[in-house]
Amino acid sequence: MTARTPKRIDIAKVPFIAMLSLLPVTLPLFLTGGASALNFAQRNYDTISAIYNRTVYPINLEFIANGSASVPRGLFNENATGRISPLGNFSGFQDSTEYFFALAPIPQAPTYTAITKAQVVSFTSGCAEVAASVVYFTNSIVNPDSTNNGNFVTFLSQVCH
Repeated sequence: MTARTPKRIDIAKVPFIAMLSLLPVTLPLFLTGGASALNFAQRNYDTISAIYNRTVYPINLEFIANGSASVPRGLFNENATGRISPLGNFSGFQDSTEYFFALAPIPQAPTYTAITKAQVVSFTSGCAEVAASVVYFTNSIVNPDSTNNGNFVTFLSQVCH
């Protein structure tokens, strides 16, 4: 995987942007093996994708049911720090996983909206310990008893650097 040029995002057109400084949260990664110049970018991309995919419904229910114990070992650094605007700063494994995964919506009345897809739209990693990404979350209605089940609701955007 080669680094991609970040896309420019018009913040005024994005309904929600959460700024996180989750790295070194995601690095070192849960994948084993050394980071060579040939594989660290792909490894970092795979880890970031794995984290964001855990926010997609119904995968996110595992965290709601089992908390931090459900997070694969090594996916988050024990000394992780970050910031979620406007909530504030957080530090350590427990806070990092709680803020990251517990904020993913669970479909319930009245909207039944959940994250149904997480797509890394921009990614770069110039060294083994650092990466930056922009992710778009597709939010849809999840209500099997409704005729609007699966209908698109909105996109959310998350910037991680």
